[in-house]
Amino acid sequence: MRVIVASDDSGSLKELVFNKGTNTSVQTALQPFHTGVHLSQGLSNRIDKFYKLSETQLLLARHNGAIELVSMKKSAKEVDEAKEPKYDVTEFEVKDIISGLFDQPVLDELISKSKKRSRMEDHFVELYPLKLAKKPLFLAATKSGNLIIVEIDLKAAKIGKMASHKVKAPVEFVTHYDLEKTDNFILAYGGEENLVKLVELSSDFKVISDVWAAKNVPFDSIGLRVPSWDVALRFLKSEKTGVFKFITITKYAHYRKYSTDVEDFRPLQSINMLPKGEQLCSCKIISNTSPLGNFKGTNFEELEFFAADNRRDVYHFNGKGRLLRKMGKGDITGYASHIDVANEYLLQGGLDRYVRVFDLSDHTLLAKIFIGGKVSDVLLLEDGDLQLPLTEKELKKQKKKEAKRKILEAEESSQNEDIWSKLESKKRKVTRLDI
Repeated sequence: MRVIVASDDSGSLKELVFNKGTNTSVQTALQPFHTGVHLSQGLSNRIDKFYKLSETQLLLARHNGAIELVSMKKSAKEVDEAKEPKYDVTEFEVKDIISGLFDQPVLDELISKSKKRSRMEDHFVELYPLKLAKKPLFLAATKSGNLIIVEIDLKAAKIGKMASHKVKAPVEFVTHYDLEKTDNFILAYGGEENLVKLVELSSDFKVISDVWAAKNVPFDSIGLRVPSWDVALRFLKSEKTGVFKFITITKYAHYRKYSTDVEDFRPLQSINMLPKGEQLCSCKIISNTSPLGNFKGTNFEELEFFAADNRRDVYHFNGKGRLLRKMGKGDITGYASHIDVANEYLLQGGLDRYVRVFDLSDHTLLAKIFIGGKVSDVLLLEDGDLQLPLTEKELKKQKKKEAKRKILEAEESSQNEDIWSKLESKKRKVTRLDI
């Protein structure tokens, strides 16, 4: 397997090459074949998000407000073939950069107006493609409410800012509706005390307009206002044209189902999934998803998703909001700052500085690798295992098996010769009697 990891402490990309069964926390277990550190820029310039453009190019969004276009070049690693398998390693090089995409004063003003707000530092919350044509177009969204359309010239290896818009801050997510083709782009966003809003971005990226805005749930049983803090949103397909269905996960572990044709603009249902006060921070739907992770089905109860809290647990829920299991229970010891679903695997990394790979078919841990820094993003490049060279014990066993095979073949050949000799002898006797 091959993954690249954004490591916060060094502000670097780390490339890991390993097989299933690798576990750096066990000395006698299989260890990674390669751990490469690239493009280190320190903690303040750490990588918030990245996206694989092609087999040779990568897009990085850094914590200093810059987006980098990076080339990837593979070369064969020189190895002792008797001790480890052949494999390639990757070299990364920054080809172009745009910067100055943050707006920290917007967040500072919000903090100054309310002591109840959490401390906020601007960073990239999303980075994903809007169009993949001759010149791919990407949406980069920041905590401060900047929506930047990034244009990339793959041949010239150039990156540029095509357009930018402002939405209400603070922003935890910006989700693009990609379940059907539309002339314009439908986006949903929200955050701390910033209820979910749907906006429409014109096809030429010049105009952004409001489409729909949610209202908060009613006061609780003792008459107190329920705090609003959605941290993730995923769309579903809708049976009605112009109507949007989606789910949200809140910081306070509420799972909410929405449809924009509801008259009071409130959720169809709000379920408290973790009544002990755990706080959630992510949502990844497991199967039947679009390229951007939205659910292709129309029924809320048919979906399943993962969510991580701000302590150490990664939860598996069904569409009814019922907890099915905890992934890596007892093994994960720190906040899971990143979870993702890729090729039937769950990729997880976080504050305990380990990257883990789980098999979604049986929920077993396939690999666990210490990288020495908090994980902010993980990308799976290859999921196949490398053919390991044989150990001395296996070589001796193979030689014995080969020697035994040769003896059996020799005995079988000798027996065949005896049979043919007897048949020839009988044939000669019969011929003489006929004469």
